Amino acid sequence: FSSEVKNSFSAARKAGLDEIDWRVPHLIYSKDPKFNEGLDPRFAFEVQQRKLTDGRVLEAELASEAEANWQKSHTTPFPEAQVWSQPGVAFVESVPNYRNEEDVWSKRLDLRTLDEAMRGDVSKPMPRPAVFAED
Repeated sequence: FSSEVKNSFSAARKAGLDEIDWRVPHLIYSKDPKFNEGLDPRFAFEVQQRKLTDGRVLEAELASEAEANWQKSHTTPFPEAQVWSQPGVAFVESVPNYRNEEDVWSKRLDLRTLDEAMRGDVSKPMPRPAVFAED
């Protein structure tokens, strides 16, 4: 087909998607666990294993292609993954104003259950709830 015909009839070209390598979205679909939701439990394990295998194959294929393209366009060798690890800082040192008493996640509301309140000893008062002003 000529360029004019492709421009007029191709929905992908009209949407600007004709230059996309469709292996990339397929790789994302294969590797991202959010796309496993709603699978039939009878087949879920098989489907997930097949998607994982497809994802690994696609990832290796795209990586080797990217490395070959790098070698063609650059004179320097393809850079290896570099990881720099720095010594960590203790949490208490990084957040000097932290106090365990003020931690929102450690607050609890201690109350009796309705059953305990109904069957419990009436002469003993129920414990006061541990609620803070900001709650």
